Amino acid sequence: MDHEFWQLEAHAARCALRDDCGRSITYRELAALSDRFAAQLKKPRALVLLQCHNSIECVAAYLGCLRHGHVPLLLAANLHEQLLATISACYQPDYCYAPTQRTEPGHLPSYELTSYAPTASAPAVAPTKGDSALHPDLALLLSTSGSTGSPKLVRLSRTNLQSNAHDIAQYLELNANERPITSLPLNYSYGLSVINSHLLVGATILLTDLSVTQAEFWDYFKQEQASSLAGVPYTYQMLLRLRFTKMQLPSLKTLTQAGGHLDPDKVKTIAQALAPHGVRFFVMYGQTEATARMSYVPAAQLAHKPGSIGIAVPQGHFTLETDDGHEITTPHTTGVLVYRGPNVNLGYAHCRADLAVGDVNHGCLKTGDLAYFDEDQYFYIVGRQSRFIKLTGLRYSLNDCEQILAQHGFNTICTGRDEQLCILLLSAAPAPAPAQGQAHDQASAPDQAPEQEQEQEQEQTRVAQLKALVAATFHLHQSLYQIKCAPPEAVPRNEVGKVQYYELQQKFFA
Repeated sequence: MDHEFWQLEAHAARCALRDDCGRSITYRELAALSDRFAAQLKKPRALVLLQCHNSIECVAAYLGCLRHGHVPLLLAANLHEQLLATISACYQPDYCYAPTQRTEPGHLPSYELTSYAPTASAPAVAPTKGDSALHPDLALLLSTSGSTGSPKLVRLSRTNLQSNAHDIAQYLELNANERPITSLPLNYSYGLSVINSHLLVGATILLTDLSVTQAEFWDYFKQEQASSLAGVPYTYQMLLRLRFTKMQLPSLKTLTQAGGHLDPDKVKTIAQALAPHGVRFFVMYGQTEATARMSYVPAAQLAHKPGSIGIAVPQGHFTLETDDGHEITTPHTTGVLVYRGPNVNLGYAHCRADLAVGDVNHGCLKTGDLAYFDEDQYFYIVGRQSRFIKLTGLRYSLNDCEQILAQHGFNTICTGRDEQLCILLLSAAPAPAPAQGQAHDQASAPDQAPEQEQEQEQEQTRVAQLKALVAATFHLHQSLYQIKCAPPEAVPRNEVGKVQYYELQQKFFA
C-alpha cells in the first residue's frame, strides 16, 4: 500500500462505492467524478463546506478536494440551521455544498455549489485579521463537538489521514474483498476512517444513511453481503436489544467499536456469542485530534482484556505522565495519557485566520484522559480531566451545551457520563421561605395550594420546552438525556462557589 487512499486509479475497475439506491461506481469512475467536482472550484486552493450524507455525491466531493489541494470542512447534513450559520460565519467558506437528494439509479450527480453569504441567523463576526490563506499542510477540518455546533475545529493534514488509514488497514488486516457498510456518518472521524482505510485497499464500500434499528438496514446488509460493521457504544446497546447476536449474517467477518466506553460485560457477551461464527470483534480508542484511531485490542486478546483500550496503533506510542510532566513507568499507576504518532493533528482552529497556522502539536497529543497500564502494557481509561461526554460516539462539551441552552433562555447546569447527558434546569428564583414564626397549619394550606399548582405547571411547561429544544438542536433521542429541576440554592458548591459536578450528579441523577 505505497499509494495514498485518494489515488483511486490504483484500483481502476474494481467497484468502489455502492449505495442503497442501487447505484455503483468503480474506482476509475469515482476518480473522474471527484475531479469533476473539483473542476468547479475556481480558486486554486479553496475552503469548501460539505454537509454530508453517506452518499456517492459526498464521498466524491470529499475526495475531489483532497485530490486537488482544496480543504473540505465536513459537517452533518442535519446540523441545526443556527449552528450551521455560526460555523459558516466564523470560517467564511469559499464554497458550500449540500446535496438535497440522491440521484436516481444509473445517473451520476451534477454538483451545484453556492458561495458563502451571511444569513439573518448568522452571528456578528469580526473581520478576519491577518493572513486568511490556507496553510500548505492543511487538508481537512472536522468538528469534535457532536451537534453543539462549536466553531472549534480540528486541523488535519494529508500525512495525518494517510498514516491513520494505513495503520487501521494493517491491524484490521483489510483487503480488497472487504464490503464495509456505513453505519456511522461521513463527517464523524470514526465513520470517515472506515471510508479512508477501505479505499486504501480497494474494497467496496456500501453506503447508507439507514439506522441499525431499521429493518431496511438489515435487508441491505444481507442483500449486499456486508462484511463489517462499525459502531459506538450506543450502537451496540441497540444491537443487543435487537438480539443482534442471534441474527443470521453469514457474510459478517468483523465488528469494530470505538467512540466511548462500552461496558466490559457487553464486550464479553458480543465477543463470546460471535466467536464461534468466526466474527472478529475489535474494541478501539481514538479522538478526532488523532485523525481517528490511537489504539485497539487485538481480537484474540479481547476475552482477557475486556475493559482495556488496548495497545497503540502500529505507528503510534503511548506514555503516562504525572501532573508535572514526569513519565510514569510503574503498572497500575494512574496518570495523564499522552499519545505520539504521525496521525496527531496540526492543532485547533476557531476562525478563518487560524487556517493559516501550521503544525503546533508536532506529533504529540495530551488526550485529556486519565489512564493506567497493566503488566502487559495494555492501557485502561479511568476518567477525564475536562468537562465533556460522548453521546453516540460524538464529543459534547458540557460548557457548550450550557451556553446554547442559555441563548434560548434556559439557565442550566449540564453534567453526565458517556451515553447520557444530564441537565439540571434551575428555577427562575428560589422558593420563598416562610416568615419567621409563621405557622404552617392546615388553614394556610388552601391559600398556598393554587400558587404551588401554578408553579408546578410552569415548571412542567419549561421542561417540555427544554426537551423539545434539546431534541431539535442536539438531535438526541430521549433515552440519551434526562432533565431535572431544582432551585439554585440546591446546587452543591464548594467554599468559593464552584459547582461540584460529581456531587450534583449523585444528588440529582444517580
